[in-house]
Amino acid sequence: MAQISSYPTIAPQLQDRVLGSNNIDSAGVVVQGNPTVQYLFTDVKKIVDQGYVQQLTSFSALAAQDATDAATNITFGILQDLANVKLEANGALTIKTAGTYYVTLEYIYGQRVALANVTTILFNTLQNNATQLGNTTSIRFQDNNISQGTPVSIPIMITTTTANQVYNFKLAETGTGAQLVAIANGITGFADSPCAAITISKLI
Repeated sequence: MAQISSYPTIAPQLQDRVLGSNNIDSAGVVVQGNPTVQYLFTDVKKIVDQGYVQQLTSFSALAAQDATDAATNITFGILQDLANVKLEANGALTIKTAGTYYVTLEYIYGQRVALANVTTILFNTLQNNATQLGNTTSIRFQDNNISQGTPVSIPIMITTTTANQVYNFKLAETGTGAQLVAIANGITGFADSPCAAITISKLI
């Protein structure tokens, strides 16, 4: 076989083909032996052109969300049932269509009692209410004043090859006095800051 550099150079067309190694199948399973296959430039272009498209955004209208010791579901507002995702009023997220999703969780936490104490507030994500996804986010503070209004943002990447996976976002507290709190701004042109908000985008 001649060296590739000896072949003529032409401008590729979308129906032309290129050789490659098949490492992962459409279900995300490793392909044994990595066979050599052909790819249409049309299909390669689809992958290159992918980008994240927002599927859903929602926020809690509650003034506060609280938890002590035991984990509690964080809620993000009313039921939204869309083509690829479903957000329940109880905070459970169902990913209805397999794929890769980028989830941003935004919380505001504070201490609600004027006592000197050490408080830790914990956040995590459970898949099917059983398996933790990623790390636990922990925030520990000591204060002898009532303090409200510290934001925290938690980005999560979810890739699933199985439809209808359910995710719950949990809050727990050790010590005394921490909770998620909404902040009323009272300034024209600025909406109040919710205690919890979620934005979900899908790689398309």
